[in-house]
Amino acid sequence: MIIRFFNSSFPIQYFLLLLFEAILWIGALINPTELIGLESITPFYNLLIQGFNFNRVNLLILAFLLTYFNALFLNYIVIEFGLLPRNTLLPAFAFILLMSYSPETTNFYPVLPAIFFLLLSLINVFKTYSVKEPYYYIFNASLFIGIASLFYLPIIIFVI
Repeated sequence: MIIRFFNSSFPIQYFLLLLFEAILWIGALINPTELIGLESITPFYNLLIQGFNFNRVNLLILAFLLTYFNALFLNYIVIEFGLLPRNTLLPAFAFILLMSYSPETTNFYPVLPAIFFLLLSLINVFKTYSVKEPYYYIFNASLFIGIASLFYLPIIIFVI
């Protein structure tokens, strides 16, 4: 029933997708847990954590909104490049479901901001398909992967 509901795209579904994420995150929203990776070696993640003064509630709200935004961004990529035959919110639904599978992942951790830059890189990789000389898009994709690795170091493997 849920899959059939998100298989089409209506404006009310964006609100219900946010509500679905809130239901999955209800435990973390009521009782925020300790942050994962506070002593990270990645500079941009440390800068972001210090910018919010280690306030768990602000970082939890940022993580909640970033997960929702990344889900919608992934859904946009799937629709824009024709990976699914019709307009659907299933990729966003699956992304939120997978990113909220445990209490440890319903918090702010280095992977969340890195995913945004990986999605930007993915857009550039998809654009290389239709261009005769895709050097510009390859450079941009590599640059975004480099920025993502400044949030979460193991992502550097995607450069290969």
